[in-house]
Amino acid sequence: MSEKILGYVLLAVGILIIIAAAANVLFVFRGSRPVQFLNESASFAEFSINMPTGEEVPVGAIPVTIGNNNQITRIINLVMHVIFAGLFVSVGFRIAMIGANLVRPIVVKSSSEKILSKNPQL
Repeated sequence: MSEKILGYVLLAVGILIIIAAAANVLFVFRGSRPVQFLNESASFAEFSINMPTGEEVPVGAIPVTIGNNNQITRIINLVMHVIFAGLFVSVGFRIAMIGANLVRPIVVKSSSEKILSKNPQL
């Protein structure tokens, strides 16, 4: 009977881990700040490209800026947060599966028609 109790505990812990990770990701996408893996002051070069205008682009052309440092670090932090939340969901799933396997009864079916002889003939 202790296997069933342990199974229910593991099942509940696994489901709670999955719910906590999903709620954390939901709160991050609704506006709260994710865990900061990179500082806002991390130095990345701004993403910029030289846009051709149909004629030959001069060497000193002004590049068009695509993103700045704050946007880049925010995107990286969000992606890393989702990756780590996915890892927590995976761990919660594994724990819940172990618990479900402990709760489930093990039934072994055997056919009574097969009779093994003591002296099998080769």
